[in-house]
Amino acid sequence: MIKQLQRRFINIAMLSFCIVVFLIVGLTNVLNYVRAKKEIEENLSVVLENLDVIQQTEKNWKWSYGRKDTEDNYIYAEDADTKEDIDAILSGVRFFTVTLDADGNVIKTNTRNTNTVDAERASEIALDLYQKGKKDGYGKYSRYKAISSGDNLIYVFVNCKRKLRECNNFLKTSLISAIIELIAVFFPVYFFSRSVVRPLQESVDKQKAFITNAGHELKTPLTIIDANTDVIELTSGETEWTKSIRNQVLRLTKLTEEMVSLTKLQEVDQLTSPQKIQLSALLQEACEQFETVAKTHGKELVWEQQETLWVYGDEAMLERLFSILLDNAIKYADEKSVIRVTVRKNGKYTLVEVRNQAENMKKGKHMDLFERFYRADISHNSATGGHGIGLSNAQAIVELHRGKITAYSPSDGEICFQIRL
Repeated sequence: MIKQLQRRFINIAMLSFCIVVFLIVGLTNVLNYVRAKKEIEENLSVVLENLDVIQQTEKNWKWSYGRKDTEDNYIYAEDADTKEDIDAILSGVRFFTVTLDADGNVIKTNTRNTNTVDAERASEIALDLYQKGKKDGYGKYSRYKAISSGDNLIYVFVNCKRKLRECNNFLKTSLISAIIELIAVFFPVYFFSRSVVRPLQESVDKQKAFITNAGHELKTPLTIIDANTDVIELTSGETEWTKSIRNQVLRLTKLTEEMVSLTKLQEVDQLTSPQKIQLSALLQEACEQFETVAKTHGKELVWEQQETLWVYGDEAMLERLFSILLDNAIKYADEKSVIRVTVRKNGKYTLVEVRNQAENMKKGKHMDLFERFYRADISHNSATGGHGIGLSNAQAIVELHRGKITAYSPSDGEICFQIRL
């Protein structure tokens, strides 16, 4: 139990830290993406706002990346000034344009301000978007928008490869940093988790020691009371008072044994020497032993199995497990009802089910039945002789076998205990 609590503490601590870290990483990357997208939109707006001036200047002055064309060294002063102004406005923004006529034919391309595509590739991209009816959006590495110019349609593409690459690199870097942080935090969390559960470990150890010692101490007075009752019955005969004393002695003895047994089971972390056991035969033997008991209580016990099934475990513990479940079913099943026991293979697991009618049980899970001293309202009296310890023992046995036990009602008025081994 302590190890389970320690693992749960580690899981909760790491999960909480993981959520916080990735929330920060996610928020940071979202803000970074929003910022990059805003810059891309601003670059596109700058190109669109100055598109007419850019086209007119390029028409009068042949230039490419700030270099004059070698065939024409003459520049009008006003064009040179405009060129400098445009360079300042664009501030390194790379773009290209494709102009289509009313019939969708390419009549002009301008790729002087980019080195990523040529005129042919630019035309292909624009025509593909035109045929798909797309006029505004994002390409693989560009932000595009189509604007009307008379009867023509101009596709403007702004290169955003660098911005997107920066976002991707930032995402990768932040994720790697987050993973390194998680690994670095795991070790101190694991180390300090022992200190967190140590007070509880000490408390549980004291509780186990008390139950064990009290169990042994109670045996002596119970034995003396039982012996004195025998003497009274020999001298004065059996009376309703001596019967009551004997019944209460038996109940206290059984309760003590169950509490000590549960404490011993919880002290064991794993089975020392598990053996291969024919589970179907073991369950059948247990059912045969309880068949007569069920009949004396006016109930019917039936069982079925698909095949011979084997499991690894402790035979004595599994016998105890089946005895607890069958005894519980016989005690608390409705009068004249049928108790059904099945064992079958389900994938790599072996399933054992014990079902019986219980009129007060509602549909759903009933895991509280495995709590110590818990008894459902339908049986919350001393008539059945139960103490609410048996099912806790059953759960401990199943957990030692690395299995799982579940109590649930598939429908109102029915209870099913399912064991997965």
